[in-house]
Parts: sequence; structure tokens; C-alpha cells
Amino acid sequence: MTPSAVIKREIVYRRPVEVVDSAFPSPLRSVSESIGVAVVVMFLLGSTGLLDWANGLPVGTTIGDTLSNLAQRWNDAMAYLHLTHFAESLRQVWQAFQNLR
Repeated sequence: MTPSAVIKREIVYRRPVEVVDSAFPSPLRSVSESIGVAVVVMFLLGSTGLLDWANGLPVGTTIGDTLSNLAQRWNDAMAYLHLTHFAESLRQVWQAFQNLR
């Protein structure tokens, strides 16, 4: 390769830009609490998706069978509490909202 064929690039590092000008960093505790709440809501309203995922794991393996059984029991408990119906209603409302555009 000849020296004239070498392309030189300068790497420029830019400071991150805040999404909102007046935004300030959140404390780690606040971020951790938000993530914790999101995970709890995900487990409460996402039991059907969790069951679908667990049923997609390889059959006949200890971990696959165990997770599938646990996910089935969890989904049954959420169905008993009518949270699966509530989650489906939320999905339908969200789809209707997206179709308004």
C-alpha cells in the first residue's frame, strides 16, 4: 500500500449532550428504584410473554423444563388475579392509540 492511499482520520470526542437543556443527572438510588418498579410491572403484566419465552426453550433440559413450569405457574397466578386480561386490554388500547395517526 502506498503512503498516498492511507486515509488519516482524526477522532473527535464530543461531550454528551443532554436531551433537555435543564436536565440534571439523577441519583443512582432514583434510577435503581425506577428500574425496580419497571421490572415488577414487567413481571406482573408480562407473564404471557414470559411463558412464551420459557416454552421456546429446549425441551428435555433441566433448566428449560424448570423455567417452563415456573413460568406456567406464574402465568396461572396472574390469570387468577386477572392481570393477564388487564395487560391484554392495555395492549389493545395502545394499539388503538397507535392506529390514530
